[in-house]
Amino acid sequence: MQAPVRTAITVLTDPDGDIGSEAADCVSYNAEAEATVAELPKSVGLFPVEGFAAIQQQVRLKSGFQAHLAALPDEQRSWRLSIADTTPGSFGLWGKGMRDWFEEQRYRSLAGIR
Repeated sequence: MQAPVRTAITVLTDPDGDIGSEAADCVSYNAEAEATVAELPKSVGLFPVEGFAAIQQQVRLKSGFQAHLAALPDEQRSWRLSIADTTPGSFGLWGKGMRDWFEEQRYRSLAGIR
């Protein structure tokens, strides 16, 4: 999901639970995930936003990990990305959207792109 913040919030707060759930899985991949979390309401009417706490956690983890990666030299950056546990269903910290983000970062690292 690389939609603008307003569009991401509209999809996340959709009354259809399946749509909100899928969006919640992918929002951490968005380049503007922090801005989305900052504007995302906890509930719409009487109903909570699907995955609100999980979205916050994934964005917080992503921000911390990005700061960690930025401080590493290129060769260590590639190594650190290679050992991240993104196995679906594992006990790791990373959700569905972040698995895609990690793959993108691995390819960027191999290509020498920061």
